[in-house]
Amino acid sequence: VKQYNKLMEYKNWLEQQEEIFRQWIEETTGHKYFGSYSATKENEEKRKELKIDYITKTEYMRMKFDAVILTFGMYGFDFDKYIEKIVNYEADRKYINFLNRIKKAVGKTFDCSGLYIADNLEINGIVSGELGKAKVETITAGGHNIQCFHYRVLVNIINEAE
Repeated sequence: VKQYNKLMEYKNWLEQQEEIFRQWIEETTGHKYFGSYSATKENEEKRKELKIDYITKTEYMRMKFDAVILTFGMYGFDFDKYIEKIVNYEADRKYINFLNRIKKAVGKTFDCSGLYIADNLEINGIVSGELGKAKVETITAGGHNIQCFHYRVLVNIINEAE
């Protein structure tokens, strides 16, 4: 939210700078400025001076703001709906990935009643399918040399012959 508010402040500042540029164009050319102008060297230098040229704005925004903040902040998306969409998409993606890992090990699943959610929110347990049983173990990763905290689902076939 802090980053979003900072982006809104930046957008207001950009609008003020664009207004200064508009006034400058009208004063120097004597013509009304409607948002389009010829890209003369003088105009480009003035935009750079005001820090509203494309390259300067882009570099500033990439350094200061996350891609998610830029996406809904610059294009006017509803914050709550956008975050909800991201979370739901990620939950669906992880659910499908989880099922595909199990299916790869045991085929069509018959019994998932042995699965449980552990205290640390990891999914563990035994699952049965047309090809046999498998032990599902979810581990967490995210320490030294790992970019970000994440869950990894391990599915190991249980050899019943032993």
